Amino acid sequence: MNRISIKIAAIICFTIIGFISFNITISAREATSVKSNSVCFDKYDLHFFGHATSSTPHSVIRLDNNGEILLACQMGKTIEQMKVGGIQVTQSQIRLLEDWRLLKKEDNTFKTNFPILDSTKTEYLRKITKEAALRIGPELTGVVYALKEVLEFEGHGENTYTILFSYVLDDLVWDELEEARRIMERKITIEKPFWAGFLWALYPPRAFSCGTNSSVDQGIGLYLNWSKKGGKLIFSVYSNPEAYTYLFQNIVKYGKVKNKKAITFFKPYNIFDSAGNLTIPIVVEDTSNNIYKLSKILAQKVAKQVINTLNIIDLKSELSIKDSGKIIIVVYHELMWDLLDYFESQGVIQKPVIFANPEKAGLKDVADLIFIVKQKNQK
Repeated sequence: MNRISIKIAAIICFTIIGFISFNITISAREATSVKSNSVCFDKYDLHFFGHATSSTPHSVIRLDNNGEILLACQMGKTIEQMKVGGIQVTQSQIRLLEDWRLLKKEDNTFKTNFPILDSTKTEYLRKITKEAALRIGPELTGVVYALKEVLEFEGHGENTYTILFSYVLDDLVWDELEEARRIMERKITIEKPFWAGFLWALYPPRAFSCGTNSSVDQGIGLYLNWSKKGGKLIFSVYSNPEAYTYLFQNIVKYGKVKNKKAITFFKPYNIFDSAGNLTIPIVVEDTSNNIYKLSKILAQKVAKQVINTLNIIDLKSELSIKDSGKIIIVVYHELMWDLLDYFESQGVIQKPVIFANPEKAGLKDVADLIFIVKQKNQK
């Protein structure tokens, strides 16, 4: 997959985009909330795996009572039926939701155009993925240990959790599944403007999950592992967009930080030394780089296990999702967190302090969640 773009999860405030003028790639990897009735839509996790040109479908769903409309239209409703049911709806809302491919019209009936999994389906899904993690985990533990040892040898042991999740499970594995044509290509076209990919919602949310943001340009990426737990501290990285822009531009251009504004703002984060040299992990995507080599091996093993061990036919039936590629996206999106839980339960990894004990964490601990990726032949 071409990473020459910005990867950034939709939960981030998009003010940052005004300062870094590239496209946006959203990699599933996040959950957000919108309102509705019954089990309100703000109780659901809404996930997006795909690319977007500016904002994501979340921005539209958040508007007015659009979430309520989408939740009500799971089985299909006319505008009159929505109004009789007490749902306020306008033609402009319907048009916007249709344009964004969130609603589809069949005769005079409007139906939600993405899966919404209730508690029964979500419970079934997570039972499957937890069992799969228990089967798959032992086959992967040796490589995870090897990756951990390399990071510790290079002085980056505290970044093991983040490299494992944000680079291996939440990046390289998706690439492997896409290259194997097990999941869809995410290309924006004339027929699919605004965004391309797959959107789904489920209830209830996990007690803990994390995601990945990355700014990528000229083959160099700055990655951040995030979670709602400790989110205020984590997302403070983006609280000074000008400083962040200089930081990223300096990394791309010089491989170190030179700009005074970036140095002043980011000094407490402990991601570079007094000379501006980066002190966070730098993964060069070349087989001569041990971190990359082990990450790639691990990603290939995970993808192979996902393809070989999941009963796609049964899952399609139980979750009412007809497309095999979409099923794999939904299932693996849950499985990657179950794999993290498995490795943590076995003592192979441990959560960064910001995730485990955010009230005791400081800005310097954000460095445990950040790393650099350089494509081969980048200086």
